[in-house]
Amino acid sequence: MWLGHIKQVCGLLVFLFLMGIGKPVFGQLTLNFEIDETLENSQAINAQSLLANDLRGPTLYRLSLQNENSSEYLNNLYLRVVIESDKIGRILEVRQISGRPFSLDPGQQVFANNNNSGNGLPGVEEVILFERNFTERGRNFYNELKGSTSLPADQYQVTVEIYQGSVNGELLASETDEVGSSLVEDTRDFYLLSPGDELGSETVISSSYPNFQWQGGSSAVRYRLVVVESKNNESPQSLMEGAMSTDPIQSFGSNGGGSLLDYEMLDVLVDGSGYQYPSSGVQDLESGKDYFWRVISQLETSGGVEERESEIWSFRLADLQRSYGDQRAGETVRALQRILGDRFEEVRQNGFSFESIEIGGQSFRSGQAVQKLRELVRKSEQGDVSIVIEN
Repeated sequence: MWLGHIKQVCGLLVFLFLMGIGKPVFGQLTLNFEIDETLENSQAINAQSLLANDLRGPTLYRLSLQNENSSEYLNNLYLRVVIESDKIGRILEVRQISGRPFSLDPGQQVFANNNNSGNGLPGVEEVILFERNFTERGRNFYNELKGSTSLPADQYQVTVEIYQGSVNGELLASETDEVGSSLVEDTRDFYLLSPGDELGSETVISSSYPNFQWQGGSSAVRYRLVVVESKNNESPQSLMEGAMSTDPIQSFGSNGGGSLLDYEMLDVLVDGSGYQYPSSGVQDLESGKDYFWRVISQLETSGGVEERESEIWSFRLADLQRSYGDQRAGETVRALQRILGDRFEEVRQNGFSFESIEIGGQSFRSGQAVQKLRELVRKSEQGDVSIVIEN
């Protein structure tokens, strides 16, 4: 990991943060730099991606350095880099070691990027070595990073200078630029809120269209929400892995290119930290069944999209028909208690089944019967009717 190789990292920082255009002095040297959109648009700077990687990673910057004199060498060149940030101030100064300069042939132009600058400037024969000097706050900053693979959200300014003769000699080119305007705070810690709870909790919910919510570190992060149905003999993890092997069906409110597996209920990309289960376009949740869900954060970094999975939660959708039947039975019992009074306990002990109620020669069943009982109770309480119980 890059934090374990401070010598290599500090050397590479010389090249990785050369941003902008250096203005030539006396027309001797031209320094040009073009930063790639990959790094400009990153929400996090993945420190590992800044290391040279033998053409295997994304190009983050392009650097060119040219001797404008077509007949004379440009000798005794030295690099100096100062790295600062808005929150910390000066972090680090990197100086090329005295007595170990590099040179450019007449008219020579060299090109470098993060994939080919691991051993210095391509095309330059001399080996470039550096000495590093942390400020006290810079050293604390470095130590606090510990095992983190991403730089904290901040504005990082880098000043690059090229001298001739020594690091304190004649200044040939200098430029300051910054990176970090789109960086977000640490977003890797997030947790689920609802519906359901941890695996094994046997949480029951009543809504067929639950509102999925989670606590995220930043509203700028995008998430993938996956909901699957429980299947016998298959673990929640394996079900999730199968569902995530296909593309989402929706992406930030528009149709995606994916499709749902037979047990995959929902698979969408969303902004923010919540999503209401839709009434169409997905598979409906069914009463009495168990479901698993998780979210996967997706952060655009300089090394590509970095994903981090939440834990898996579970819930069961209540048997709504049974719940409604239980509720109706309870209402019937309460209404009969009010109507029968002391006789209700006798009836209950003897056992009974309530099937219908007949009023004025008209028979009412099910929910209508319960409604009529409630109306009788209300009218009795208001004195509009009298209830007489005959043997």
